[in-house]
Amino acid sequence: MSKNISIVNGVPTELFDNSQDAWFWFMQANEAKRVGAKCSPGLGAVSRPCEPEDIMNIVNKLYRQRSLLIDHVRILAHYGKKLCAPNDDRYREKKAVTLWREAMAKIEPVFIKKGIIRGALA
Repeated sequence: MSKNISIVNGVPTELFDNSQDAWFWFMQANEAKRVGAKCSPGLGAVSRPCEPEDIMNIVNKLYRQRSLLIDHVRILAHYGKKLCAPNDDRYREKKAVTLWREAMAKIEPVFIKKGIIRGALA
C-alpha cells in the first residue's frame, strides 16, 4: 500500500502529500463549485480524507484565533487561484513567500492532527 493511503471507515483514502497540495485541491474544488459543479462526498476519482469545507473551517478557525492574519489569507487565496506558490526568485514576491510559508507552517500541524496529510513521524 502507498505511504499516503489510509483506511477511513473501511474505504482506502489518499492523504495529501503536504499542506500545499491540500490547499490547491481545496481551491480547485471551490472553483469547480463556483462554476456549477455538483460536489458530493465520495464521487471523486480519488477518495480524500476530508471535504473542501473542512479545509475552509480549519483556515477560518486559525484566522479567528489570530494564528493566521488577513494578509496570510489573502496570499493563500491569491496564489491558490493560480495553483502555485509564490516564487522566492522573484523580487516582487518576497513578502508573499514569507506570508505563504508562515501560513503553511500554521496549517500543517492541524492538517496532520486531522489526518489530512501524514505527519513526518507517521
